Amino acid sequence: MDVRWKECILLDCDGLNTLLKKISERYKIFYHAEDGTYKEFEGKISPHTINFMLSSPRPSMSIKRYLHPPIADLFEFCYHNNNVEIFRVEYEKPQLILGVRGCDIRALQVLDKYFMHDVCDPVYTALRKNTLFISVPCTKKGDYCFCSKDIAMEFVNAHAFIVPHDNGYILCARDEKIIGLLSGLGKRLPSADIERIMKKIEAEVDDYTEDIIPNAYNWVRERNIAEVRERIEELASLIGIEHCISCGMCNFLCPTCHCYDVRDEWKSVEMKEGKRLRVWDSCHLYEFALVAGGHNFRGPRSHRAYYRIMDKISLSTARYGMMACVGCGRCIEYCPVGVDIREVFRRLGND
Repeated sequence: MDVRWKECILLDCDGLNTLLKKISERYKIFYHAEDGTYKEFEGKISPHTINFMLSSPRPSMSIKRYLHPPIADLFEFCYHNNNVEIFRVEYEKPQLILGVRGCDIRALQVLDKYFMHDVCDPVYTALRKNTLFISVPCTKKGDYCFCSKDIAMEFVNAHAFIVPHDNGYILCARDEKIIGLLSGLGKRLPSADIERIMKKIEAEVDDYTEDIIPNAYNWVRERNIAEVRERIEELASLIGIEHCISCGMCNFLCPTCHCYDVRDEWKSVEMKEGKRLRVWDSCHLYEFALVAGGHNFRGPRSHRAYYRIMDKISLSTARYGMMACVGCGRCIEYCPVGVDIREVFRRLGND
């Protein structure tokens, strides 16, 4: 058994719900529901929902919103006697996300680079510190997924993971907060059983994953940005980038898109009290690159769509040594005009 997994037990549905109830005494729990979103745990998850979670591809919603909220209060402020008082907003509420896939665990590593590498963002850092993840492996490929084996297997890097086994489930945990709640809930499994199950999962992952992301990454890292930019400009036209309508859907669904705007919200027309908010933004929107004087350095829609592809493939590789695309395929599935980034990766990997 992998030394990271300190405890592995066999649970039935009742045992799993008992564990979740124990966790919910301190943590707010969100789980992968059958509509593709994450719903809040309210005392019980049905066997049907658990089996759906363990047998379906990744959710349509990523876990980004639980660490980088669509709207986040940064601080509150008030003017008093010509002075400004600042009141910090705390993000200390513990939460647990159940049903996370390997692609979203890899996306966390990308977001960690953006929000915690150079300067630690206080909101993201606090939420990251107070969030636990229980993952499940994908046993089959979604229609739009194109992750590689190393991305799919990232599920083992969560705080715990669940896999189906006979008429129950196996839960393996490496986090002491979860391990401390497992006593008496199920039978402890020997290392040989876990190793056999992991080999089965790896074989299933081998069957549906492909290497277009690693191959493209190897091509990109061996070339300078100017050369990569020129090649991606050529390939962008092949996927219908000129049809992009700049709706921003791909930005909001992407598990690694992280751009935001900052604005103030006043409590009254007297403008004495208010709060500063951070809200999601999209590099596809016209206003994103609009500057003083009315100039927009990414005016055409195709320029904005092309920039996003560059950011996912090249800019993150040059800055952090990892691609910001994790192959989840959400941007492809929900694009209203059918822009499919997979062909860019395939062509780069074959160059």
